[in-house]
Amino acid sequence: MVEWLDGFEVGGRNLFANVITCNGGEQLSSLGELRARGIPQGGAKAKRAFVTNFGDWTTVPTARYTDVFDELTGASSSHAVYAFRQGGCEYLVPALVLLRGLFPLIPDGFEYAFFPRGLEVLCLPVGRNGHWSVVLPNFTGVYRARFRRPTVEALSWASLFPSGKRAWRSVYAHASLGKVDVDLPDASVSVLVYGHRIGRTVRVTELIVNALEVHEAPFAYVSSVATSFTFNWLSTPLTATPNAFFEQVDTQHKHAHLKLSDEEWEAVRKYVEVVPPSRGRIPRDGARDVADGLLVRALTNCPWQDIPVPISGEALTQHWRRWREDGRWVRLYEKVDRLRSGKEWQKTQ
Repeated sequence: MVEWLDGFEVGGRNLFANVITCNGGEQLSSLGELRARGIPQGGAKAKRAFVTNFGDWTTVPTARYTDVFDELTGASSSHAVYAFRQGGCEYLVPALVLLRGLFPLIPDGFEYAFFPRGLEVLCLPVGRNGHWSVVLPNFTGVYRARFRRPTVEALSWASLFPSGKRAWRSVYAHASLGKVDVDLPDASVSVLVYGHRIGRTVRVTELIVNALEVHEAPFAYVSSVATSFTFNWLSTPLTATPNAFFEQVDTQHKHAHLKLSDEEWEAVRKYVEVVPPSRGRIPRDGARDVADGLLVRALTNCPWQDIPVPISGEALTQHWRRWREDGRWVRLYEKVDRLRSGKEWQKTQ
């Protein structure tokens, strides 16, 4: 299915998004739906991972992107498209794809970017030992269960650095003029991109930001904050000293001592790790994080969303079902039981 976000219209105090589909035009009043719509879908086979600097990106005519999609013939130029070169290929990135990568929010949160509300309405910065994160007071009950590390790290970066906050604010500024655009921040990002490749040109349909390094000073009140953020728990940060708020939270959690030590993980990993697929998506959740989460759950019976691992409670319950069905949980249980001589384990069973 091919869809394309074709600008905005202002009606009273509301913004409406115009989407071109295979069946004609459609107008959306709920802009949170753009979290998963408004860009060519399916058939994106090219996959690349690399680091790119936004300072090297340029803006190109929209037709450069849409000219290979028959359903998008005649699409307007109100949707900004960026271009950059990497490894001999040119990558074309629509503004909406970039926005999803920089701010990977759930639909309700994603809609905040399209309204004239400060970032402070969505999230509030909190610090610990020079490292920073954010809390989202308007998403009580959703925050812990469904907001993953990418969301919190992305909003932390945008709250603490001038060009990050400008990028957030620019979404509404452009949308109110009928355009789809994002002011590029002063940063480099480690990305995984998916797209349609024709010759030496890749039309990107999904851009996943794994890590970000800022090339500017933060706001004065957080002058000591690190300039490196890791969106994906399994990815490599772009500097040796990234923002480590998440790591501090994990070590200070009351159940953190029940997680696997490095020595225990080396002993059990062969029983639970699955060989990554040679093609397709890499599993989002690491086997060690899943193992830690399931062990803490078994030992304490604490709520899924309170377990100190970077996986949502809903996802952990799905892993719990799969690991029981394929035998990984039994193998993990028996091995850890032997390693720990049954002391803490049997005390809670």
